[in-house]
Amino acid sequence: MSKNVKNKAGVGTELFPGEFLGKAKGSKLEPDVSELLAEYYRNAYDRSFTILSKIHNASKESIVVRPEVNRYGRLRIGAEVFGSTHSKRHAKSACVLAQFVVDNKGTIDTYPGQVQFFFEHTVNLPDGPAKHSLAFVRWYEAADDTRTRFHCQIGTDDTNICNIELWKRSFYELGRDCIIPVHNILGRFVAGSMEIGRKNPKEYLSVIPINKKIHI
Repeated sequence: MSKNVKNKAGVGTELFPGEFLGKAKGSKLEPDVSELLAEYYRNAYDRSFTILSKIHNASKESIVVRPEVNRYGRLRIGAEVFGSTHSKRHAKSACVLAQFVVDNKGTIDTYPGQVQFFFEHTVNLPDGPAKHSLAFVRWYEAADDTRTRFHCQIGTDDTNICNIELWKRSFYELGRDCIIPVHNILGRFVAGSMEIGRKNPKEYLSVIPINKKIHI
């Protein structure tokens, strides 16, 4: 289910060279997250999906997205371990980066987020059941302008070489992009804080990417 964000083309299914850590905790997704999962599947498969509570109002072709999942607190890919807020002991390693297409021109940007939990979900497709390895992520809101985001930039107009970015500490509202395949995780970042402004200083989240990239 990995996607090439440049041309929005699906590349089929693939295993990832890693594993979820810790004992699987069977649980049910919250109704609002189940809705997002159904929307994620609609986008990924270009088919009709519906959650169980709305099956009576859905079309006959709709595929039911059941809320049962196996929930995990950590993910290992190679030597890198990613945590989540689901595992309080490993919440510091829950800061991840992922790329998204942000406009109709195909512009790509990297967003920082905080993993809430990892989960496995199986959906019954027409050709059989398919298991998906996914992450539920809250994405931080962008700073109001480029000057603030690249406040740490020194002596150049090339923002690509600015290795510290400033983002708001608040999250975007829940949306379909909160659910991503684990394959789409670009890497981790170190989260800090920084205040800018003299008269009315405002605190921002400082995002310092870890150079190691694991995007598949």
